[in-house]
Amino acid sequence: MNDTNLTSQNIYLNSDNASVSYNSAHKVFYFEYGINPASNINVLMGLTNFEMVNSMYNIGSNNNNITIETATNTLSLDIDRGNYSTTSLLIELNQRLADNEVYLGGLITVDFNEDNYVFRFSGNIQFNIISSSMETELGLSNQLPSGYLQTYTATDVCYLGGDASVYIHLNNIGMYNINSQGQLSNVISKLNINVNFGNYVFYNSFGETNYFKINNNEINYLEVQLTDHYGNTLELNGSKWSMVLTIHYQYKRDEKEVFHLFNQPLDKKLKQEKK
Repeated sequence: MNDTNLTSQNIYLNSDNASVSYNSAHKVFYFEYGINPASNINVLMGLTNFEMVNSMYNIGSNNNNITIETATNTLSLDIDRGNYSTTSLLIELNQRLADNEVYLGGLITVDFNEDNYVFRFSGNIQFNIISSSMETELGLSNQLPSGYLQTYTATDVCYLGGDASVYIHLNNIGMYNINSQGQLSNVISKLNINVNFGNYVFYNSFGETNYFKINNNEINYLEVQLTDHYGNTLELNGSKWSMVLTIHYQYKRDEKEVFHLFNQPLDKKLKQEKK
């Protein structure tokens, strides 16, 4: 991987040692000794180790709102952040809606169908569910506004499994990765969250590591941000994380020569490589 006289490097980052902390999942690390190879050398970077606690609530500040309109008023309801089951979410929603019965001009309740795994909203008045940042959790994706009615049943099943993955962004590093919108992305890795709440998420690249050629040839700091698949910064609730980024160096090659080499028959390619 490294064909220069420069030594490969590991960058060890611990979240509690960051130079700047925007929040628990968004940190900036400044280096006393920067990375600045000669202009004829490419920098290759890969994530080789990562660990964090799965401390994210399944209902956080990015997905805790529902807005309901009646003939009397419009209620924008934010429920408290936390780890909810269908039972505890029902209790919270019904309590908050009951507290606002007079304001809404009537009582709206929520129940849950255990067989179909869907939520249903009912009222002694007509109501319109205008929007909700809990669309996925409540099974309301691509259905809102619901229109005025007295009963509305979500067409999708609920999802309270929480974040399924963590995306590791290096905000000040230019890479050629592409996201689902077809745009260049500074995400160096997507890691699955395969443990329950409160347990550690571990990643170790015992097998093959993806190394990316980066645009920056001079790196004096790294801005690291952990997000969900919507691009929202993870709410780690004060927990810590650490990672290792490994850097290799390669001499720049003429693109035409590289293309020609990799498109030759195997016997010619081997002869050329020996030269």
